[in-house]
Order: sequence, then C-alpha cells, then structure tokens
Amino acid sequence: DKVEVKRNDKVKAGQPIIALQDIAEVAELKNLQLRADTSLNVAEAQESYEVRKIDWERKTKMFEQGNVATDFEVRSAEAEMNIAKLRIEQAKHEGAVFQAQAEAQAARIALMHKASPIDGEIRDVIVKPGEQVDETKPVVEVVKMDPLYVEVKLIDTATVQKLKLGDKVQVKYADETRWREAVVESIDPNADSRTTTHPFRLSLPNPEGRNAGLRVEIQLPSNVAQAN
Repeated sequence: DKVEVKRNDKVKAGQPIIALQDIAEVAELKNLQLRADTSLNVAEAQESYEVRKIDWERKTKMFEQGNVATDFEVRSAEAEMNIAKLRIEQAKHEGAVFQAQAEAQAARIALMHKASPIDGEIRDVIVKPGEQVDETKPVVEVVKMDPLYVEVKLIDTATVQKLKLGDKVQVKYADETRWREAVVESIDPNADSRTTTHPFRLSLPNPEGRNAGLRVEIQLPSNVAQAN
C-alpha cells in the first residue's frame, strides 16, 4: 500500500518504512471487537439467573411448608437456576474468545505496518506500491552502519591467540592519516590450518556513516606485536 523510504535514506528505529493494504483486516478487527463486548449478554444472563433463583427459593420454601409445590417442581426450578448461572459463564467465555481473536488480529495488522528495527540506512527497496507481497521474502533491506565491523583474516594464529576480547586495536582508512580506535569484538573459534591464520573481528565506531566494504590498515596492541 505504501513505501515510505527509498534507497540510501537514513532511518531511525521505529520509523515507518512500509505498509500493506489492511482494509479487510481492520474491518475484521472491528467485528471481533464488537463481538468481544458481551456485557449485554452477561447482564441478560445475570438477570435470568436472579429470576430463576427467586423462583427456586420460593418453590423450595413452599415445598418445605407442605404447600402446593412438589419435589419435582423444586428440582426443576433448581435445574433452571443452575442452567441460567452457567449461561453467565458461557457469555463471559464467548467474550474472552472473541477478545483473544481480536488481539491476534490486531497483532497481524501491526505486522502489516513495518517500522525500521534499527537506526540505519536503506540498502534496497524490493517492492513498489501496488505489488503483491510474499510473506516469506524480504521487502526492504535496512543496514546498520555504526559500528562497522573489520574482518581480519591475515594474522597468524600465534599472534591472534594473544588477543583478548575487548583489546584496543588502531585502524586507519587508506585515504586518511589519522588512526581510529577499534575493539576486538569476536575471535573465530576455528583457525585456518592451511594458511596458519586465525580470523577475528573488530568493532569500529562509524558516527560519520562511512561506507562498508572499505579496506583498512590495523596496528595490533604493542604487547601483542612485541610478543610476536
């Protein structure tokens, strides 16, 4: 129904990005909400119960005093009273069922209005207004650019084993002279026995929103480099 963004747009978490047509779903939600309101049915059942209760109490008293009421009439009045009481619970139960269905429908409608889950950038918009949507396929791709991740795959295993999570590593873009501070974010549990290298990842702050995929130079912590 609506596509609120285009490629390369910057978005904030919670910002609407796409909406499916939901006219039929909203109409069904209103129907379920109306059916969930069983207050009149409950009130009617409650009144019926009160009447049946009075009738049962009257016939019970008459039977105990030896008046016209028979044991059968007393038992019948009691059964009608109990049925009326059950109808109160039945009306409440029906309301609860429709309420649960309404909540499920509301959740379905919410899923038809997608907001960005992160602060990021629109990398691709896959559908256009008026097109049909396959629920199993993506419609918009949002990427988070801060921080960037530096994938390091060329350092020998002996050196990487001296690194710890949280260690500071200096990083420099090829077109810059200043070094930036990154942090060891993860270390691959598997070394590459063929190349005797050990991949690890750095987390690099990117407040200015530089593109991903650029090559950088790194400087290992002095204690790690000297140990090597």
